[in-house]
Amino acid sequence: MLTSGKKRFFAMIIVILLLAMSFTSCGFEEETQKAKEVCTNFLDGVLKDDFLMAYSLFDDIVSGSDFAEFWDYVCDIMENSKSYEIEELGWEFTNYEGVDLFTSSFEVVTDDGKVIQFIVYIDGEGLYGMDAYDSTPFVESTKWVSVVNVVMTVISLVLFVVTIWMIIDVAKRKIRNKVLWILLILFGFWFEAAIGFEAGYFDFNFGISLLFKSAKAYTINSAEAIGARIAIPIGTIIYFFLRKTLSAQDKIADERIIAAREAAEAEARAAAEAEAKAKAEAEQAALEKAAVESEPAEEAPAEEPEEKNNENQ
Repeated sequence: MLTSGKKRFFAMIIVILLLAMSFTSCGFEEETQKAKEVCTNFLDGVLKDDFLMAYSLFDDIVSGSDFAEFWDYVCDIMENSKSYEIEELGWEFTNYEGVDLFTSSFEVVTDDGKVIQFIVYIDGEGLYGMDAYDSTPFVESTKWVSVVNVVMTVISLVLFVVTIWMIIDVAKRKIRNKVLWILLILFGFWFEAAIGFEAGYFDFNFGISLLFKSAKAYTINSAEAIGARIAIPIGTIIYFFLRKTLSAQDKIADERIIAAREAAEAEARAAAEAEAKAKAEAEQAALEKAAVESEPAEEAPAEEPEEKNNENQ
């Protein structure tokens, strides 16, 4: 049992953890916002063809000649672009040559269909560097993945409908352990894999869930990888193939139970009838015995005196 002191202690621990998470989140948001500002300012300089404005972001960490190579690379990609949209992909901590870096990744999509990946590196003192590479060829070559994703989504919807159908079937069918079968139907297994041959990227995950997880196909442009998630509703499949057998087994079991119950009832009726008959016979015997005992005994005829008999002679 928690005393008031223990409750205060646990409440204090929870508050400290929440504050730590809040401060950490705020710190990450600040670093991410700083990285996004650097990326957008650089892209605005590219669209305006303002080399000096863009270089002012990096002049204290890279030489003008090195920056010019990076500038020319991005300008060639965005040569005909007029606008762009930027999306944050995520962040992580990395270590490069003994330097701890906050790495933030962004995907930029231009109005003319160019897709560029930007990675901004920030250390304890500020901006550390930036990388960019064109993923437009990969995006163009993997448009078929969206078609595959539509097919997998349709299959997932069909399986979802089958799952609902099986739950309704459990509710209507005369079987035992309905709740357990419904939980089993909701039980599923999924695995997910993504492979990028050019970049040597590989990722694999799997798990179980009590809710149906949809299948999908997707691309990871930043890693030039193709991925897919396959969801298998194991519980639905098991019940689908066993439902008639379960009904037949339960029917046989019910028939056996009914037969055993009828046999027991017949035996009980026979025993009751035998007991009633024996009781009736006992009562009849008792009545007859009582009747016999209640009748007066017959008197023996009196013998005439011997003298009287002699006189008659």
